[in-house]
Amino acid sequence: MDADNNLNTDENIFTIEYDGTFIQNYGGTTYLVHGPANVPAKMSGSNGSWTGLRLTQNLVNLFPDYSGKTDHRAQFWQTGQTLDMTELYTATSGFAICCCSGDRLA
Repeated sequence: MDADNNLNTDENIFTIEYDGTFIQNYGGTTYLVHGPANVPAKMSGSNGSWTGLRLTQNLVNLFPDYSGKTDHRAQFWQTGQTLDMTELYTATSGFAICCCSGDRLA
């Protein structure tokens, strides 16, 4: 596959227009900001969490130290969470991605 997608200017596949004034919804980036499980508003920059997006332990276990102290790429929200996602509809089952930089609240 060629990496020339920037040259294709006459084809659009499944585009959704968002302008913030006339076309609004709860999809797109709103889902990514509000979706993580139990991440405080201070960390996500939002007014709340939908407690939905969580990671399975297979992804978390790819990091030898998933606390983020030795490997800063491991940015998982762990407070009040269990590593094993045993319950699909329980927000505290499984870690969330916290995208925290600098001061960690976990």
